[in-house]
Parts: sequence; structure tokens; C-alpha cells
Amino acid sequence: DAQMSHGAAHDIASELESAISDEIGAEVEIETHIEPLESEELAGEDLATEATAEIKRVLVAGAAKDGVLEDVHFVRARRTASGTVVNYHCRVDAALTVHAVHEAVDRLDRHLRAHVPGIVRVVGHADPLPA
Repeated sequence: DAQMSHGAAHDIASELESAISDEIGAEVEIETHIEPLESEELAGEDLATEATAEIKRVLVAGAAKDGVLEDVHFVRARRTASGTVVNYHCRVDAALTVHAVHEAVDRLDRHLRAHVPGIVRVVGHADPLPA
């Protein structure tokens, strides 16, 4: 909740950090990051089917070129007053590190922005490939 006091939000985050530490051990450093929750959908409208298909084509091509992310799917694109917001899912080898996956998603996000003008935000969600 964006209207929650920072102190209250910090207390919740600290409780979460403690619970995670209790579960996996105190030798692992746990840090959280507090962001205001967007409680309402961004005002705007879905892009035309053809425009979303083009965004997916660019994502699929970028993923294939990079070779880490696979099966780009569930691509959604919404035009807002600020620009286009894109969300997508992809799959990745479950044995890769979180860092490696995060870097690959960042590379694909940059690839998309370089090839499709007007994108202000890209959110990629990586799922592990089925075993």
C-alpha cells in the first residue's frame, strides 16, 4: 500500500526477512526492497493484436539470439499516457543461477526497447523449464 507509513512497511519487511532467515539459516544475508503497490491498473488500453504480435516477435528473436531464455509467451502490451508497458513470461533452465537469469531477462528487455519505440516499462517473468 503506497499510503502505508515507511515504518510500518519496514516492520513487515523485517518480519519477512526474519522468517526467511529462520528457514534457510542466519549465515545467508537477506535483504528486501520496498516498493509502493500500484493498487489500480495503469490507465490505458491494450495494444492492437498486430502490435502485440510484433512485440512478441521481437522478444522471441531476441531470446533466440541470446540463447538463455526460451518459450516467450503470455505477452501483454498496454498503451498508457507515459508510453507502452509490456509484460511477458518465458522459460529458463532451472539450474541457472538467479543472477544469470536476471541478466538474461535484462538483456531481452533492452533488446525490446532498442527495437520497438515508445516502451517505458518491460516486466519479464522467468519460469523454470519443466523437468
